[in-house]
Amino acid sequence: MFDGILPVVAGSRRTCVNWQFAQAGRYSRQHEDHSYGDDQFPFSYPTLSDPISGRSSGILQRARDAGVCPKVLHLDTESDFWQARSSLIVTDANGADIAMPEEVRIYTVSGVPHAGFRPLAKPVMQLPGNRLGYGAFMRALLVALFEWVEHGTAPPDSRFPSRAAGTLVPIAEARRTFPRLPEVKFPSVLNELRLRDHSVEPPSESTAYPVFVQATDADGNALGGIRHPLLAAPLATHVGWSLRASGYGEGELFTVQGSMIPFAQTEAERERASDPRPSLEARYTSRDAWAARLAEAVHRLVAERLLLAEDGDRVVAAAHESWDVYREL
Repeated sequence: MFDGILPVVAGSRRTCVNWQFAQAGRYSRQHEDHSYGDDQFPFSYPTLSDPISGRSSGILQRARDAGVCPKVLHLDTESDFWQARSSLIVTDANGADIAMPEEVRIYTVSGVPHAGFRPLAKPVMQLPGNRLGYGAFMRALLVALFEWVEHGTAPPDSRFPSRAAGTLVPIAEARRTFPRLPEVKFPSVLNELRLRDHSVEPPSESTAYPVFVQATDADGNALGGIRHPLLAAPLATHVGWSLRASGYGEGELFTVQGSMIPFAQTEAERERASDPRPSLEARYTSRDAWAARLAEAVHRLVAERLLLAEDGDRVVAAAHESWDVYREL
């Protein structure tokens, strides 16, 4: 029995531990292990009736029935909408928003990949890797969970995209509204999900569940959720997906990595490249002007208890390094 839990980058998946020949470290992705048995109803915390499987259940149902329901802060990243079907946490089999129980808060960090950035020895990805991370937000939520359990201090409200807000959309709509960037292809695939029968080998599949991804702004940066400060004061388009390059399963999603597409330095450079996103020159009168906008975004997150003050300082320091790094890419 737990008083509180903090599931991190789980999406709608669950760990398979009570299956014959289970391998707890494996999980489904679009290109690999996509039929592994970690994602089937129930996907979310409230008890729901699922017309596709014909079942009625919820992740917390047994704990609620026993009177031992823990407090839950659930944290995902943008990648998890593409690879871990995060939308199934907040939408039902008809694609409609669902309400969370009082003991649950859900968050996603927009613009951030599931896996940390690491240089690759081979050109597996079509675009440069996304260098942003979610560790600072996880630490803030861990403190909030402790304060909720120990002192009854309510945590920050949920920060997750939704159908009602227009921040959770079908992949076709996301592709239509994503900016047309030079030499950048938007994904045509995600880790979709169908009802599976694992009593046969290989598993048989039938009806598909609706799975959504985040809508984006004019720069291609995701809307909704906790927006990383470098989405509020952007130097680039940061996304949670990465497409495989030619020779490595071209066009498929590359595991749980993200991508980054820097802005042009000047308007002349932007116009030559036919890039619709304003250049750094057009966005910021100086580095100090950019730094002020970044600091404002960080201070707002600290005030909302979504960043610890010391982590806010670290995010600012890392972002200042990014200014130089991105100008060199």
